[in-house]
Amino acid sequence: VRELDTERAGLGHAVWPSALALAAYIAEHPTEFGAGKRVLELGGGVCLPGFTVSCLQPAASQVTLSDLSDVLISNIQSNLDRNFASVKCPAVESTVINWDHLVRSGGAGAPRGSGPPEHAVYDVIIGADVVYNPANAVTLSHAVLAQLRDGGVFYMTSPAPSSTRPGYDTLVHRLRASGTVIEMALVLEHCHARDETDSDGAVPPSARCLRVFNFIVFHKNVLCLPAPPTCH
Repeated sequence: VRELDTERAGLGHAVWPSALALAAYIAEHPTEFGAGKRVLELGGGVCLPGFTVSCLQPAASQVTLSDLSDVLISNIQSNLDRNFASVKCPAVESTVINWDHLVRSGGAGAPRGSGPPEHAVYDVIIGADVVYNPANAVTLSHAVLAQLRDGGVFYMTSPAPSSTRPGYDTLVHRLRASGTVIEMALVLEHCHARDETDSDGAVPPSARCLRVFNFIVFHKNVLCLPAPPTCH
C-alpha cells in the first residue's frame, strides 16, 4: 500500500504499529471478520486492517474503509485499484466519515458509487489507534454504537500503556454501558531490518523486538462472553 507525507495527509499518512497488530490478529482469525460479515473500518488512514479483511476467505460480504480526509480517501481508493483491480474480492468501498456527522445523521457518509448505508447495519467495526483524548473517545463511542448492529463486535488496538492515549479509559467506560468489553494484551513481534539475516536465513534476535498493544473487543448489547484467543 502507498503511504503519504505528514504535511499532506496528517496523522493518517502512514501504517502505524497498532494497524499492523490489528491486521495480524485479523489474518489469524479470519472467521471473525469474513464469512459474509459487513465490516466498517473507522479512522483507517491507510486502512491496512481493512485491506486485510478484504483478502480473507471465506470473504466478508461488504467492507467499508473510511477516514475524515478527502486526501486519505483518494489514497485508499488508489490502493484499492492497485491491489484489487484483477482480484476477486468482496464489495469494498471507501468513504469520508466525520464521526460528529455520523452521530447526528445516523448514517455513514456517502461511499463512492453508492448511497449512505442504513443505521446500525455493520456486523463488525474495526479501528487502530483511533483514541487520542476523552472528547474523541466520546465521539468514537457514539459512532460505534450508531453503526454496529445488536450483537455486533468492535475491535480496537491502541498503544500500551493506556496512559499514552488519555481517552482510552473513557472509551472503555462508555462502551461497557452498552455491552461487554474484553480487554487484552496483543503482542506483535517486529523485525527492525528485513535484510539482516544469519547464516540460516533467519532474522537474529538482535533485530527483533516485541511490541505490546491494548486490545479491546466490544460486543454490543451482549453480556458474559469468553475472551477470544490472544494473537502473538
